[in-house]
Amino acid sequence: MATPPLPPPPPPPPPPLALTTLHDQLLTLERQKASLTAQLLSLRATHPLSSASAPPAPPSSSSPASTTSTTTSSTTTTTSTQKTQEPLTDADHLAAVFASSTASAAASIARLHRIAGITTFTVRDPSPPHNTLLGVRIEVFCNRQFHPPHYLHISLAPPDHDPKAAPYTIHRHTLPPFIALPTPLPALPTLARTLRRQLTLHARRVAAATALRDAALSAGRVGDVTEGWENRVLDVEWDEGVSVVVVRWGCGVGGWVCVGEDGGVGRVVVVGRAGRRYREVERRVKGAGRLEGVAARLGWC
Repeated sequence: MATPPLPPPPPPPPPPLALTTLHDQLLTLERQKASLTAQLLSLRATHPLSSASAPPAPPSSSSPASTTSTTTSSTTTTTSTQKTQEPLTDADHLAAVFASSTASAAASIARLHRIAGITTFTVRDPSPPHNTLLGVRIEVFCNRQFHPPHYLHISLAPPDHDPKAAPYTIHRHTLPPFIALPTPLPALPTLARTLRRQLTLHARRVAAATALRDAALSAGRVGDVTEGWENRVLDVEWDEGVSVVVVRWGCGVGGWVCVGEDGGVGRVVVVGRAGRRYREVERRVKGAGRLEGVAARLGWC
C-alpha cells in the first residue's frame, strides 16, 4: 500500500514590524546618500566642510597616586558596566546604522551649501519684538582653503511699505570695518554678490602680502655686509584692508606701496633717512604688474 505524501512545510514567520520599518528607512537613506554623493562628485568638491576631529585632551598634571587611583576606578567602572550590559539586538544595530546615515546625509548637504558661496536661512531675533530675520552666509575660498564665513542679518520690509523706501534693512553683520555698505542699498542678490567679491579680493591681497613678507625675510640676512641693502629687509607690514604695504629695510630705507582692490600696484614711494628717493627701486616695485610679482621684480625669489 502506497504511503501518502507529506504536507509541505509551513512558510517562515514574517519579520517583526519594527525591523521591516527600519529596513525600509535604511534603504531610503542609502538612496539619498548615493544621490548626494553623485552631486558632490559632479561639483568636484575637494574641501570638506566638517572640521577634523578634535585632538585628545592632554593628561592633567596630577600626582602619580591620584592618576593610579583614577585609572583603577575607571577600569573597575568599565568592567562592571561590561558585565551588566546586555547584548545588542538587530534593532540596536539598525538604529545605529540609521543614525550614521542621517548624519552623513546632513554633512553632504552642508558641503553642498558651502560650495554654493552664498546661502540664506532664517533666524529669530532674541530681543523684543522677536522678529524673524533673513540670514545671509557668505563663504570665501582662497589659497586652497575656506576662510571664516561672514553673516548678514536682514530685516525685510512689510508688504505694505513705501515703494520709495528700501525693501530691507541690515539689522547686523560681521563684515570687516574697511568694507563699506553701499548707499542706497541695491537689490539683495546684487549686494550679496558684491560683498562676496570684495571679501574674496581681500583674501587674495592678504595671501599676496603674506607671500611677499616671507620672500623678503628669506632673501638675505640682516647685518650681513656682503648682501645688498635691498635684500636686508627688517619687516613687511600692511593695514587691515591691505591697501598699503610698508617695507622696512635694515639700512633705514622705507617703502610704501599702494595696493588696489584687485591687487594691482599703484603709487610707490621708497625714501631713505635723509629724504633721498630711490626711484630705480620704485620703478622695479611698481613695474606693470601686481602685488604678487613684487618679490620677483626685486630679486627676492
